[in-house]
Amino acid sequence: MKIRKENIENFNYPKNVYVASVDPMHFSHLNTKRTAEEIIGETVNLIICQNELKEECLFSLEERREIAKLYLNNEHIFLARNREEIKKFLLKAKKVVRGIRNNKDIEYTKKLAKHYDVENLWTKLILIPVPDEYKKISSSRLKNLAKRESSDLEFYAPKKVLDIIKDKFLSILITK
Repeated sequence: MKIRKENIENFNYPKNVYVASVDPMHFSHLNTKRTAEEIIGETVNLIICQNELKEECLFSLEERREIAKLYLNNEHIFLARNREEIKKFLLKAKKVVRGIRNNKDIEYTKKLAKHYDVENLWTKLILIPVPDEYKKISSSRLKNLAKRESSDLEFYAPKKVLDIIKDKFLSILITK
């Protein structure tokens, strides 16, 4: 769901959010969302964002939403296109989910709180430790492995997602 400026005042913000760039979504993202839902006992909404603290994304927000639908069947997926929209989701949420692999992720979460000027983020935060089998999975690593057609890819994402990533790289090569 895209928030339009004219609808922002009437928008009913979700109370539990998992804000992530998911460029693209992978099994570790899905595990974090599902684990948070088990802990909280309620739905956690995926907020796909254009995070200014990360490098340029391979996929557009709309493409990332389409990929996320392959995991989530369109359930509770929202887009946040800019800093203000991300901040609104964070401020309005009762609980904010973050997957944590190591201390770098905790430091990065501190950076996010400062960047989006959300002082009370730590009071809402649900930190989900990423299980060992998912710790090496990241969107960046998935994209790098897809470029090399690594055999480890099936541990990262479904075949359909892997095909989308490969097609994206191919289209970039063709347009250059």
